[in-house]
Amino acid sequence: MTNILTAEEVQFFTTNGYLIVRNVYCLEDISRIRKKFDTWFADSLWQQNSYDSLSIINDIYTHWGELAEIIFSKKYFDIIKDILGEKIIFLPECAVHRNRFTAWHKDTTSQERAGLTFHQSNKHTLLQCGIYFQSNGKNGGGLTVIPATHHEPDRFITTHNPSIFERMILKLKKILGYSVFDKVEKTDAIIDLDSRAGDLVLFDLRIDHRATRPYAQSKSKLTKYAIFNTFGSPESCVKNYQNYLKTRTEPYYQFINQHFLPDILYKISSQNNIEIYY
Repeated sequence: MTNILTAEEVQFFTTNGYLIVRNVYCLEDISRIRKKFDTWFADSLWQQNSYDSLSIINDIYTHWGELAEIIFSKKYFDIIKDILGEKIIFLPECAVHRNRFTAWHKDTTSQERAGLTFHQSNKHTLLQCGIYFQSNGKNGGGLTVIPATHHEPDRFITTHNPSIFERMILKLKKILGYSVFDKVEKTDAIIDLDSRAGDLVLFDLRIDHRATRPYAQSKSKLTKYAIFNTFGSPESCVKNYQNYLKTRTEPYYQFINQHFLPDILYKISSQNNIEIYY
């Protein structure tokens, strides 16, 4: 085992469903990557691919191969192995997210709404790895979570792709201040994670989370960028999860069915003795 993380850090993740690992990347690299992303969106690179948008550019490692070598360092993989074990399966997400501020959900809400429950077993930890290219704070640059909710039932099922009747009920509850989102926002357990540029943010896909919202008084125009990748162990449901994602109709997910991974990702996976699944 690599043992970059302490036993206490691993236990913290197991108990709370998230962990911040400090200073995985140097600030020089973070700044250089941010400038590259700024250039891509300023030059309308997203308009070259029908699967891209003003909030997501896919195929980032084909656009810039060096980015993969920076992101997927040995330290990055060693940290993940400390959580999941030496044998891990890698689901690469070849996209940068720009100014996306999602509402409360679990990353398994969509599949459970579709009737799939393979993620519910405690044996099936799916690890989401987020890299935020700015510190979390008044600009809403990171993640907000409710600790230890990764083993609780999903309260957001009816909020995902609701039927007409469900939409009417949700709207009525919202007017009355009694929606699931209103209830969640009133809990004292909410934490805006104190992540900083250069950190690695790990969280269980089943934890209740949303994007940290910008403070109302914030006048900063700092652009939010993030990259996410999913990992699991050979015993987990990671392949089932990826197969489900390929059935989703959103352009962002349909891109997976239309794209072949660049060779650099297979090279990096081989060098780190990791199974890659795409």
